[in-house]
Amino acid sequence: MTKSLLSATVSLLLAVGVIGWQFTENAKLRRDRESLRDALTTMTQPAPSENRLTRSSSGNAGSKLRQAVDSQSATVPTDLKDILEQRDPMNRIRSLLSYVESLQKDQIGKALKELRAGSPDWDPEARFLAHMLLTRWGQEDPDAAFASLKNMDFKRSGGDASSILASLAALDPKRAVGWLNDPDNTLQHMPKMGHVLAGTIAKEWVRQDPDAAMAWASGLPDDQRHGALGGVIESLATSDPQRAAAMVMGMESDRERHGFIGEVAQSWGKRTPDIAMDWAQTLVGKEREQAVNEILDGWAQSKPSDAAAYVDALPLSERRESQISEVAREWARRDPAEAAAWLGRQEEGQGRRDSMGELMWNWTTVDPAAASSWLAEQPASESRDVGAVTLAKTVFDGDPEGAVSWAATISNEEMRAAAVTRGVSAWAKRDVDAAQAWAARNGVELPAETIAEGREQK
Repeated sequence: MTKSLLSATVSLLLAVGVIGWQFTENAKLRRDRESLRDALTTMTQPAPSENRLTRSSSGNAGSKLRQAVDSQSATVPTDLKDILEQRDPMNRIRSLLSYVESLQKDQIGKALKELRAGSPDWDPEARFLAHMLLTRWGQEDPDAAFASLKNMDFKRSGGDASSILASLAALDPKRAVGWLNDPDNTLQHMPKMGHVLAGTIAKEWVRQDPDAAMAWASGLPDDQRHGALGGVIESLATSDPQRAAAMVMGMESDRERHGFIGEVAQSWGKRTPDIAMDWAQTLVGKEREQAVNEILDGWAQSKPSDAAAYVDALPLSERRESQISEVAREWARRDPAEAAAWLGRQEEGQGRRDSMGELMWNWTTVDPAAASSWLAEQPASESRDVGAVTLAKTVFDGDPEGAVSWAATISNEEMRAAAVTRGVSAWAKRDVDAAQAWAARNGVELPAETIAEGREQK
């Protein structure tokens, strides 16, 4: 599935809520640290029925708790530079949370500038802190926060507007809409920004009043409409998929309905796949097939064996190759050996071929010997050829000879020649003598320029 920026933003906000809860708990821990110290002695004394492993674990827990209490007692740095230079990542997070809460609202803009000047763009802690600062700014002084966007570097800080807008929308969605529609707001006319910003408002509004959020989203212009509808449907699908499905099926536009059916189906399939499948059976044509496939995708992410059993139980007239690939690809990421056992029982077809590459890639990275043994037992077929190509690519860095030997087992003549030539040529750049020797034994002719290049690199 292609995951939207909105889904990533929702996940980040959920993570922020969890960390905020942890901060509250840490504050309670500091208040109670004296009583915790007194309790440590009791906690580290093993009960008579405990075995050696339990006693050891209890002692370690007591030691870690003692260290945590001592750490909480230490003075928390108040300077941002000092906080970011702390070695312990958990202490940095605690200090960052304390820092965000202690700032005056008129200091937030300066803190953001300092943060960006002293941290690389990719730093997750810096991104997290910037989001926290912008969220607080959006709630306590939205006018100043939005004013800061006028001089924003969109290549580096393009998500700032969403952080501020989400914070304001959580308190007052109509005021957030007013900002979005302000004629002086140039952001909404930037490519894709209107789509993203409308979705940001919608995902917050839908938590308060789904019907109002949907009514607003449905009346927006094209450059905002799809983003807002996505914010409503994708957010609601995680909490109330049945209601989300009803909203999707009420859409007049076929294009919009087709686009969101998959989102609802996959989310629903993760939660209650049996109920989701009952809903899918009420659909017709391509919408039904799409819903079933996406439900299987979500189902396979949580209980792949159950999803596979559902596919196996379908009448042949209702089975689709895409159903096999949906289940097998997800299963391969979690338990490639079990996925292989199921996939090996499927008839040769597009579903098996489409799944083989993902299966072998995941399996070879965790257990190359088992993957090789299983693939060697498979009959010659297009799907086996796909598996051999993938296995050869995966093991090449550690075993170039094994990789080209696997490539040589491909049954498709054109595919085999291309894979072997690529493999031996790459091998020659590392060890031209070994590559030449293998090529001579197996009747493969290495180009003269490849040999010359390999000699130069010796």
